[in-house]
Amino acid sequence: MHRRNLVNTKDLHYFITVCQEGSISKAAQRLFISPQGLSKNIKNLENEVGVSLFIRTSTGIHPTYNGKKFETEAIELVKSIENLKNMFLGQLENQHGVLKIASALGIISSCSLDFFFKFNEKYPNIDVQISEFTDVDVEESILNGLADIGLAVEPVDRSKFHVIPFSSEDECLVVHKSNPLSKKTKISFLDLKEEKIIIESKKFKVYSKFVDYCRIFGFEPNILFESTEIGFAHKLAHLNKGVALSVASAAKDITYEDVIILPFEENFLWEWCVISRINEGLSPVCLEFIKYLGL
Repeated sequence: MHRRNLVNTKDLHYFITVCQEGSISKAAQRLFISPQGLSKNIKNLENEVGVSLFIRTSTGIHPTYNGKKFETEAIELVKSIENLKNMFLGQLENQHGVLKIASALGIISSCSLDFFFKFNEKYPNIDVQISEFTDVDVEESILNGLADIGLAVEPVDRSKFHVIPFSSEDECLVVHKSNPLSKKTKISFLDLKEEKIIIESKKFKVYSKFVDYCRIFGFEPNILFESTEIGFAHKLAHLNKGVALSVASAAKDITYEDVIILPFEENFLWEWCVISRINEGLSPVCLEFIKYLGL
């Protein structure tokens, strides 16, 4: 028997934002989620309520007749829930404490520091301490009790952690313009059989995920260099030492004019989640931060 997925406040918030923006990409940017992740969320919501909520046209995305009715009810429901939350908000605002967050490298910069600073502004008595680690070390810091919650990278062992999916973005490839691959508009894993690969080290989940994808396509990747800094991987691609694996948020900041950024044909994503120790309750401060993330 399949468990029925219930609509939650995050689903309603996503839906309302898409209605307001009239665009999946603009709404995704505002919500700090990938367009693919947001589209999937909207599709799941439509499946859950059993009707089509949007019409997709060349000018954008617009609510259907049922979508407009749903929007009206969703706005009222979200307001009611916010009113209930505000009844107890003062209790949390007067609390003093420390919230220790262990974040995988790249997640904070992808979301923007301002996003996290605003939580501090809302709760000035809560001392938010954020530390960045490799993907593997984020999980270790949670297991060892050095942090309250972690912003981690999938896949995560569900037998060790409570996991809440957060967001995702596209992986991509940084290629020197002299490389024949630069003539492509998208890259496939099959294109990488003979390429020298520059990638983040085994301390990052992308390493094993990338190798697994290559094996699915029938080959072992020729990994030239394992880096702990994605910027250095970009530099090696600029020097034409190989092709560098990157993510969209980091690649957009590249200033080298002799490289291009290629998306993958395959659904190859950098997926984030919030983790905590399994079977342990979270403090009110942690729970409020998770709500602040829209989860």
